[in-house]
Amino acid sequence: MKLLILQSVRNYELTIICMISISNSRKQNFGCACAVYTLGTDDVFITESQWKTKTPQFTTKLSIIPKFTDQQQLRFVLLEMTPVIQSIDQYKQIGDVVISLGQILVKGGVEATLMGGIGDVNIEVDQESRGRGVLSMIVAFVSMPKDHWLMKNYPQLVVLKKGQNDEWIPVFSSEVIKRSETGQWAPISLPCRLICDSDYSRQIRLLVQDVQKGNRIKPIGHVDIPVKLVGEARNMRLGLIPADPIVARAGSIIIRAATLIERLTFFGHLKRGLRFNFSCAIDFSANNRPPRDPKSYHYSSHDQKTPYEITIQSIGGVIEQYSDEQICYAWGFGARINRQICHTISLTDESGNSQLRSVHKMLNAYSTLFDKISFDRPIAVCPSMNMALNLVKGKKDPRCYLVHVIMISDDPSDLNQFCDLLYVSQNEALSVIIVGIGDSDFAKTEEKFRPGCPHKNSQGAKFDRDFVSFLKYSDFGQENIPQMISTALYSIPEQAIHWAEVNTI
Repeated sequence: MKLLILQSVRNYELTIICMISISNSRKQNFGCACAVYTLGTDDVFITESQWKTKTPQFTTKLSIIPKFTDQQQLRFVLLEMTPVIQSIDQYKQIGDVVISLGQILVKGGVEATLMGGIGDVNIEVDQESRGRGVLSMIVAFVSMPKDHWLMKNYPQLVVLKKGQNDEWIPVFSSEVIKRSETGQWAPISLPCRLICDSDYSRQIRLLVQDVQKGNRIKPIGHVDIPVKLVGEARNMRLGLIPADPIVARAGSIIIRAATLIERLTFFGHLKRGLRFNFSCAIDFSANNRPPRDPKSYHYSSHDQKTPYEITIQSIGGVIEQYSDEQICYAWGFGARINRQICHTISLTDESGNSQLRSVHKMLNAYSTLFDKISFDRPIAVCPSMNMALNLVKGKKDPRCYLVHVIMISDDPSDLNQFCDLLYVSQNEALSVIIVGIGDSDFAKTEEKFRPGCPHKNSQGAKFDRDFVSFLKYSDFGQENIPQMISTALYSIPEQAIHWAEVNTI
């Protein structure tokens, strides 16, 4: 079976094809098909049937969009078919295996034994190459015409693509340059899916228009040119076709430099070695209330998990699917241990190892820590942030990209120092997610890391890279955990890809 994962506008949503076959089958004289279930959803798909073969290879395409915000556990079930067509739940299930989509992508394909001893399932992964092109260019203009010898134009460059009915559709407009016959617009970078549907032989239109006061627009001239030719241009001068047929000339544009490159998709970066590791910092300050208090944010019972456990399991459970060894780290802060206040309390496994081999082991370490500590103050996040930074500082290894989650019960006392620390660390292989847990309004933290606004250090300098996000657990609650995961992890792949591209990994 071919598992087709649809192309989307997000850089990490990609197109791959999984070739699924069964080997070492214990049976031969029966018909079989493969059903694929996405656990936690109603999605199910069944392939075509194969008859009397020990090594069936299914060629049917299954469409699915990978979501970094979901573990996406896929259950592959081998069905024994009959000549009579039935509903999928009526066929006998003779073997199955559950594999996360993340592990399939990380390993570039997997081989796993079907439960029931019927054979092995082989999944090979490939990816369509189209759709990641980016056209970058620097365009200048010369000899723009003018209506009067005292007047000059306000030229603006517009890029248009051809629609299905051969109409020209604007997809980009540059800044307006005031009162100039000759000049140059700011560099332009456009995804090829936007301008030519990734068909580099298609033409685009470069239109120059005069934008006067009052937003009065008058076309000056245009030129049509294939995308591929633009990408090869170096100081290419193109005469504009006048918009007004009675005008003899409309000036020229010069493509000073241009490049047409294929960006790697998320899967492409995974193939090159990009991996995600998980770490977290946990607030054990007195603001949480004692752990045996039912109102405590650390209170748990046999049927109730703490908000900290839910956050760790929900976010960390997705991240570890994109890791090779699934090693993670955790530190506590705001508590006393051996009567000393500590902000870097390492969570360790039963043998005292701080390298926790799974999120499950991290949760076990969390639950056994309360007998060793007493809650105190203040809420200081810089020490644990430095511990996380030590894991990635100075490393340009894509296998070490770290997603660090900081859980706080109130605004940190060292918030300004924390912003300064992030500012000087923004080139590290790191994404930071801050989760506010409890009833505090987190006004200061929310102001510092407001979505859609540039983040700044304590001196007002803007971050060059967007890699920090903040959300409140109370905005979601236990009923909307999937939405919380989606909000927390939505931008992580793009942040990691941006880091990899900047560091030429």
